[in-house]
Amino acid sequence: MNQYLQINGRYFEPTKHIAWIIGNTEYGNVRIGTGNQAWRDIAAAKSDVASMTVLLKEELGFETTRTLDARREDMDSQFEKIKKQIKLDYHDEQVLVYMYYSGHGVMATLTKMVCNEADSMLRYWDLEAKLSELSMLPNAYVIGVFDCCRESLTTAEAVQNESPVQGEECA
Repeated sequence: MNQYLQINGRYFEPTKHIAWIIGNTEYGNVRIGTGNQAWRDIAAAKSDVASMTVLLKEELGFETTRTLDARREDMDSQFEKIKKQIKLDYHDEQVLVYMYYSGHGVMATLTKMVCNEADSMLRYWDLEAKLSELSMLPNAYVIGVFDCCRESLTTAEAVQNESPVQGEECA
């Protein structure tokens, strides 16, 4: 896996490969709007995580971290661990970070994952913003793959007001 990547005109040769593989299958606490209808569970997310773990860890040699059925607190905690690991433990390394997410997502101006949280203020976790934060580290190159069943939102305010426009069907 010694291949060069180009970032802002400079070449980046990864010496460390880490992957964060996230899958959310259960959404029993998440309600649509102010009603009683829950978001559908996505059983396939668990098998997606298992398949990606085999590919990234066993076949490509990535150091992997898996997060299943995450709450907002879990995501924040794991993100900080990975960020600290890159900054402190791997400060002399060039780190390729691969983040894969399978589950429900919403899109306002940025893609957000949906956590199984009853509290709408905790429900959405900013995938793109967090990956952008990691990409600002001078020794990190970040790749994000979002395998989301997506609900489109017309504005960022719609996320807070719980008024999604119906999106595509998910398996």
